[in-house]
Amino acid sequence: MNGDGHQDILLSLYLQSAGAGWRSALFLGGPGVFDTIPDWIGALSDLHYLTNVGDYNGDGRDDYTKRPLNEG
Repeated sequence: MNGDGHQDILLSLYLQSAGAGWRSALFLGGPGVFDTIPDWIGALSDLHYLTNVGDYNGDGRDDYTKRPLNEG
C-alpha cells in the first residue's frame, strides 16, 4: 500500500471497543511480523466489502474502494 517493498494488510473488521462497528483497518508491514494494532483505522460505516480496483490513479500501486455489502 505504501510502496516500501513490504507486504501490507487492508481488511474490514468489527471493533467492539468504544465506537463499535465495522471499519477498514490497515496494517503496514515491515522487516518483522505484523503488529496487532492497526496503523490506520477508517471511519465507522455499515458492513462493507473492500474491493481492489487495480492501479486506478496510475501511481504504480494498487487502489481499493469499499462498497456496501447489500449492493450487487
